[in-house]
Amino acid sequence: MPEHDNLYRMWPEQDLDAALAAFRSDVPTDERALAAARADLMAAAGAPNNGRRPMTVIEPSTPTITDSPRMQTHRPRRTRRWVMWTAAAAAVAAGALVAPSLPLGGRAPIDSAAAAVLTTAAAKIDTSDRPIQPGQYRYLASHRWNTTFLTSPNGKNLAYISEKLDEVWVPSVWSQQWMTRSTTTGKYKWIVGTEQEAKAAGVQPERAEQGPAQVAPCGDFNAKDDGRRPCVGLPAGGWQTPTEEWMAALPRDPHKLLERLRADAPGAEEGNDRGDVELLVYAADALRTGLLPADLRAALYRALALVPALKVVESSANLDGRIGTALGMDTDGERHDILIDPATGEFIGERQTNTRAADGVKADTTTSYTAVSTSTVHKIGATPRA
Repeated sequence: MPEHDNLYRMWPEQDLDAALAAFRSDVPTDERALAAARADLMAAAGAPNNGRRPMTVIEPSTPTITDSPRMQTHRPRRTRRWVMWTAAAAAVAAGALVAPSLPLGGRAPIDSAAAAVLTTAAAKIDTSDRPIQPGQYRYLASHRWNTTFLTSPNGKNLAYISEKLDEVWVPSVWSQQWMTRSTTTGKYKWIVGTEQEAKAAGVQPERAEQGPAQVAPCGDFNAKDDGRRPCVGLPAGGWQTPTEEWMAALPRDPHKLLERLRADAPGAEEGNDRGDVELLVYAADALRTGLLPADLRAALYRALALVPALKVVESSANLDGRIGTALGMDTDGERHDILIDPATGEFIGERQTNTRAADGVKADTTTSYTAVSTSTVHKIGATPRA
């Protein structure tokens, strides 16, 4: 094979710097250090050395719907309801790869395009969030679309995807009153079968309905059901139910944070046969809450950049009208994606897509997704549009 057949087009410098940052977040980022790192990477890719020093290899350290005591978070899952009738990059510069992946020691290689997207997004997140002023609230909105499967009297499969809106109002001081509300919007679309077939079978998707608002200090909405006083005896936080104490205790070093994520995500002994996809699911659970501070979000992006199976699947993905870069992993006929706005580093949401046909659903069909947004309002119960 001619030697030039192994060459690839080169990254712009700013994207190369972002990818290099994925290896070790503690490596200095001044111009001299970056220039040296670029020279090393070019040498590894086969570029002329021009008398520069030999490459130095840096071996990195080893790295649901869920009822929450504070609030409900929702991992996208398909809902199966059987109706019984006898009685529910290359998100960075296009084509700009030095190599398809960048190896780390003896481990599986990191996808360079995904690493560049995540490290660039981490760099764009402000080092600190704008503080919520007394009397203001952080408004968190999650538009969830999940699939419901049904079977008609003649045995025909039907399935529709429908929307719910989850809203949470978080005060400037966590011990003050929170509010949450869940609404069925009445929006849906059929992904197996048609409206006419559903009507003939007597099937009607859920109608629009606004659920009651719940108010509690500390966001401890389950205290009464648990027989506790609000804010007293709260269970420990976690990826699905982050608390101030839990978030403060998480490491900000991406290698250590990835170790923690691996330790907390279900392993094979717990029935997880999805591999590293669970790392992405757990990270998305935490990001979806909208509660992670800026420095922790940035660290989590850099930790995910170290996961070899994560790849860019779409550079301009549309999620409820918002455009972002989709990064995902495949497992057992499905792909789980997270979406990030490359301009701001903001987490837009997540989605789940069939990679092969199943249950009458065609391959490449999105079966669930959650679009999230965060803003500031001046009173509890208010929305940005009100």
